[in-house]
Amino acid sequence: MGTWCPLPLRHLSNTASLTGHHRVHAVGGRGVVRSSASKADSSPSAKGLLDDLRKEVDARDTVPLQEVAGGVVCLGKFDALHLGHRALAERAATIGHMFMLSFSNMAAVLGWEPRLPLVASCHRPAVLRQWASVCGGIAPREVLLDFRSVRSLSPAAFVDLLADQLAVKGIVAGDNYRFGYKAAGDAAQLQSLGAARGLAVAIVGSVQDCGPACAPGGIPLADRKISSTRVREALQRGDLQCVEQLLGRRHQLAVGLPGSSVNIASYAHLKLPRLNFLNEPPCLGTYEALLSIIATGRPQQQISRRNENGLTQESDGLDGLELGLARVRIDVENLGIDFHDVGKVEQLEHRIRTSSAPQLLSLEFVSDQR
Repeated sequence: MGTWCPLPLRHLSNTASLTGHHRVHAVGGRGVVRSSASKADSSPSAKGLLDDLRKEVDARDTVPLQEVAGGVVCLGKFDALHLGHRALAERAATIGHMFMLSFSNMAAVLGWEPRLPLVASCHRPAVLRQWASVCGGIAPREVLLDFRSVRSLSPAAFVDLLADQLAVKGIVAGDNYRFGYKAAGDAAQLQSLGAARGLAVAIVGSVQDCGPACAPGGIPLADRKISSTRVREALQRGDLQCVEQLLGRRHQLAVGLPGSSVNIASYAHLKLPRLNFLNEPPCLGTYEALLSIIATGRPQQQISRRNENGLTQESDGLDGLELGLARVRIDVENLGIDFHDVGKVEQLEHRIRTSSAPQLLSLEFVSDQR
């Protein structure tokens, strides 16, 4: 099945284009580079597509609140989905069916400066599926609680909400978790209040990185707690080895690629504006990354295909397209991509020209900046 990734209203640009610096013509199986010119499609149809995409909701793949009844909720922000967050899910899996509960509208209510998330919404389900291997074979699901509905609650009232309205049977949180109005409650209070309501409460100690990648010049052990802040700081200095150590996986970047606004005919160099980034990139520099394309939008129809056993399977027609390794350059305005394989460019051209759904470019970084 394909991946549905609703695009955020504020980050999508209609200026995506393949630059005219490198037109490639296949000659004897090799690419000959010639100069040509190209402009982004600014037609009414392209503008209409982008307007439609801006109406999509920037939301995680979440379950309704009522589904957490009888389950165990992990409490936190979960921006990075790092190894510390995974430890909460591991502990929750020993108690019952686990959910990652965080708050929506928190930044707006508290007046925090808007910034890109560390993990794009479209990548989050795959990360959680990876965690199934350490969570009893079951992937955690995410659930969002509107921060506006709980901001004024005392610590006791918040625990009452979890016990009565959400009907959870257990709570898992980190040892530095704060909750309630003005963060009045701490982990010890969460444990005592939960126990008083008959809830199973587990407090998980901070997870620290033990490898050398995140310790330039030597970081004291007490300062090596894994956190979303450290992930963001490592991205800002282009230290992707450290990011991988904190996340337990390589960093991925999602970029909106509105199909009808891209002139892709046989080009080996793709340029996309930073406004199309859906999550936090590494700092300015040149990197190697594995590229793939997935489609956005709900599937409109099913397509019948035969698998290797000759059996008919139903597909939504939004399968991923692997584009292989490429060199990517991030500057103050754009993301530039030099494809190593001309054949992959031709596949990308075909995909964008034939798909009715807007596409999403996914980059998995495999090297630090150069």
